Amino acid sequence: MRKNKIQILLLIFITVFTTGLIQPGLLEAADYDFGEVEIGSTETIPVSITNTAPLPVTITKLEFDNTACTDFSVVSAPELDNPFFGTIEIEVGFTPLQIGSCSNTLTIEGTYTLPNSVNLTGTGIEAISDQPDPFNISRPYLNQNAEKVTICHKPPGNPNPSKWKTLSIGAESVAAHEAHGDTLGECP
Repeated sequence: MRKNKIQILLLIFITVFTTGLIQPGLLEAADYDFGEVEIGSTETIPVSITNTAPLPVTITKLEFDNTACTDFSVVSAPELDNPFFGTIEIEVGFTPLQIGSCSNTLTIEGTYTLPNSVNLTGTGIEAISDQPDPFNISRPYLNQNAEKVTICHKPPGNPNPSKWKTLSIGAESVAAHEAHGDTLGECP
């Protein structure tokens, strides 16, 4: 008798599910903004994924759609089995590669669910060094990698601006160039 009840329940479930009387669930997740993050640094955010399906769901796809912005990554996804009406968390990271805003969409798919997406945004900002500048050079004259300095090289004894050249030199050479009349920044 017990075996017959299980078979009947299974048959009812299969009939209801395949005829569309029960719709597949959705994996729900909010949109996330990482804010401003220094270039080369990583900010991580736990992304909660809620299963609204009446069945346990296994996450089968976590994929970023925008190949132009590759600054986002799934840092960890320890549990991809989501119990029915349950919530799991994955860790998503943002490591900006350049200055400016970046956005991407994380597509999430699972068994018995419709695809869903999470919009991610973040802004890369210039890294701010905690280290003092050993050459005491103002930041606007430093190149982006902070190893080179922009100067206006004025050949000694030649006051003609048409002969001056804008150069990028190592920070350690600035004092010697200033000693013979070169100035910080681009030539006019």
